[in-house]
Amino acid sequence: MLAGLGPTVVGYGLEGAAKFGFYESLKPLSMKVIDNKAVAFLVASIVAGAVASVLLCPMESTRIRLVTEPGFASGLISGLPKLIREEGLGSTFDGLAAMLAKQVPYTLGKQVRPSEERSDELTTPPQAAKSTCARTSIQGTPPPQLTQ
Repeated sequence: MLAGLGPTVVGYGLEGAAKFGFYESLKPLSMKVIDNKAVAFLVASIVAGAVASVLLCPMESTRIRLVTEPGFASGLISGLPKLIREEGLGSTFDGLAAMLAKQVPYTLGKQVRPSEERSDELTTPPQAAKSTCARTSIQGTPPPQLTQ
């Protein structure tokens, strides 16, 4: 039951570190090349998501093999080299297209919008950031749009 745990933990650990590390590193670089901040963030996120997916793919291939063939290997350390030896390194990337189709859009949604919000928070003075709706709700009167 826990046969795929090792590749899952290692794979998604590497994937997460690469996804966020590359994204944060690429944002300033892409903003130097692309004038539009939103597009620059999108490009940084796409590249980071793609690199992270490439790192995750061999781990996922190993996990799938360990789960579907219980006697294949005892875990990641023995399973990944055996998979590469038997089927070649390229076989560990057979699912890359599907991985990219899943992970890149997810990465875009997870990274770009919060980055836009954080950058707005950093440039908006604290008093201007308070909404009328929040102030009136706290004071006990309904927000203006609810009283119509």
